Amino acid sequence: MGWDCTLHVVDESSLARFSARFLHGDQVGGGSDGWAGADLVGEAIRLIHDDAERGARAVGELALSYVSTETPHVYSRGFALSLWNDDVMGAPLPTELLGSVESAIPEVVRAYPVIAGRIPRMFDGNWCVGPYVAARDVPALLAHVEHVIDAMVPGDRGPYLPLLTVLRVAAAGGYAYWEGTDLPVAQANEDWLVGGRPSQVRIEANPLTSPLVRPLAIRGTTYLLHEQWTLHEVDVATSPPTVTTHDAVQVVVAAFTPWNTLLVRIATDRSQRPFQFRLAELPVESRGTVLPSRSGLGDAATPLAADLPFKVDKAYATASGVLLLPARFGPVATYVPHVLRAGGVVERVEAPAPTCGPGDLTCDAAPFGDGSLLVIWDRRAYRWDGGSTLVPLGDEELGGLDDQLATVTLPDGSIVGGFGRRLVRIDRDGRRSTVLPLTNVMAVGRGPDDVLVIKEGDNPEADALKLWWPASREVTHVQPEALGMESGPTMSHYDPVRDLLIAMRPGAWHAVDWSTLAALPRVDLAGFEEEHTRLAALMRSN
Repeated sequence: MGWDCTLHVVDESSLARFSARFLHGDQVGGGSDGWAGADLVGEAIRLIHDDAERGARAVGELALSYVSTETPHVYSRGFALSLWNDDVMGAPLPTELLGSVESAIPEVVRAYPVIAGRIPRMFDGNWCVGPYVAARDVPALLAHVEHVIDAMVPGDRGPYLPLLTVLRVAAAGGYAYWEGTDLPVAQANEDWLVGGRPSQVRIEANPLTSPLVRPLAIRGTTYLLHEQWTLHEVDVATSPPTVTTHDAVQVVVAAFTPWNTLLVRIATDRSQRPFQFRLAELPVESRGTVLPSRSGLGDAATPLAADLPFKVDKAYATASGVLLLPARFGPVATYVPHVLRAGGVVERVEAPAPTCGPGDLTCDAAPFGDGSLLVIWDRRAYRWDGGSTLVPLGDEELGGLDDQLATVTLPDGSIVGGFGRRLVRIDRDGRRSTVLPLTNVMAVGRGPDDVLVIKEGDNPEADALKLWWPASREVTHVQPEALGMESGPTMSHYDPVRDLLIAMRPGAWHAVDWSTLAALPRVDLAGFEEEHTRLAALMRSN
């Protein structure tokens, strides 16, 4: 199941308050009245008498839950001091700085001496507390961890940055450090963790709190984002963007039609198993949103009696109709694209029979500037001009796209995108070229003056975004800190009216003046390619 770790800033006086609450209960004033573990103290004491090992563990878990109500923590998947690997980290862990929380709750240990030495000092499995580092030792531990992480390739540092964040906050405030895994904890004073955000980043609340939202359709400044049983309309013309949420629907495919409806593949009854999806159309208001009602999408959907030989997995609108592409499973050798025309008419679009097996069909599309579509069909490139056939654009393979944000159309009508996660430009005649030697491109957008805003997943430079300046052929690495973030954004867009880059993370919008990004250091293409190649090789060797 892995390790879901929480790394905690700890006020040592908080542990003194915990000790008083544990020993004397509600007779003690002060401290956290919202502590959910108060009702479990009696059970922990019973465990101490019945099984000292389990009782000691319960005390540690309760203490961690208590301090989490007063000071912040950071979530860390798969890494904590307990999981430090000397070979991977390139240096040993200074164990002389690590202790047990027992040293911070001596009154509890004196009252129940059988737990002495039994509260874990390192993870010995899931649902466990780990080492406690006293406030006096945190600066030394921080210096060691900074030295180790600074020696890493930037792209390898990501898993270890949560530890660095917590240690820096703890050292600056004179606090202790503690960690746990798979334990229920609260969150308090989270703003302590973001005190280092640059002043030029403006942050606004964002009602989208899930990191799992994904784009389904984009028209103008309206983005349709999907998550489980929720559809969000995001209007990026406002600042901050306006979010309208429609509940109780599962929309997995969407496309704005040229006859001003929204084509969807939708389920409305979450009690049915498996979910019963159908193709339907929804009315669209003139401003580009779907419905004024928050929960009436299911009732407003008009079913389409379309006879299709496959489940529709993707849909792309053009002036003449909506191109429908199949899921990658099933009898793929018999599949061809179809197009939905006005009035619910569905027609075949002739294309070569796929040669791949079920589960391996790659098909995507993106718009050229003239209104035609680049279509990736069975890993080959075609152009669809709205008619009954696909026009081949050469026999060279072209990788698929992550989602609707993976490409951008340039003023000359060509497309740049993360095809197979590689940054490639292709024009309507099929001529293609590599823009930058990247291998993990997830999203591409446009800034002013045709600057490309590129989001990668894990990458050698560990940046949140890259900016490609085509006029000067230079690259800017935008690190997460420049956006006021701990890691890269979920998505981003350029606001031309306010000259801002807007980056989204769960719960917040981060706005940065484009002039601030334009002032960041740049590296020429040759220098970028040389350093990128070197760092990528180091990442692979590690």
